[in-house]
Amino acid sequence: MSQPSGKAIYIPPYFGVRLIECRDHFQLVPVPAVRVMYGYGKIKSSQATLDPDDPASEPIWDNLAPDEEVWAVMQWYQFEDGRQVQGNICFLRPECTKQQVRKRMEEMERFGNLTREELLRMTQLFEAKEDDYQYIDDTKPNYQSPPDDPNATDEKDVYDARSK
Repeated sequence: MSQPSGKAIYIPPYFGVRLIECRDHFQLVPVPAVRVMYGYGKIKSSQATLDPDDPASEPIWDNLAPDEEVWAVMQWYQFEDGRQVQGNICFLRPECTKQQVRKRMEEMERFGNLTREELLRMTQLFEAKEDDYQYIDDTKPNYQSPPDDPNATDEKDVYDARSK
């Protein structure tokens, strides 16, 4: 087993790879190019279920006919390799106007664009559970990136020290 030399290791930036600082180690993880997409449309109310991935799941509205159409606002991830993964989905009653549906889609997009820091600040407004923090870790990993502000010398020094 080799012994650590005590020298700093420089890890150059690579395309599609990010350095993540964990509690007890650093880790390089792949970051595929992905595009977040949003859209809306109408689906049959029988398809609007509590768990869209489970075919045995109960419909959200039991007072609507199975063939009546409801609005669905969706988020999905489109990867550069052609893969698509479903994100969040929100169902709205059929009497909602197109303007209300668009507004809901814009709210979903705004929430999806919140930064990690903004989400963590949000958790101070309510009794956040472990699942809330796990959601933040899963959707907004703690990547080490250069600071946005070029005048933030302290942050830049920390970033440079961690990069070497």
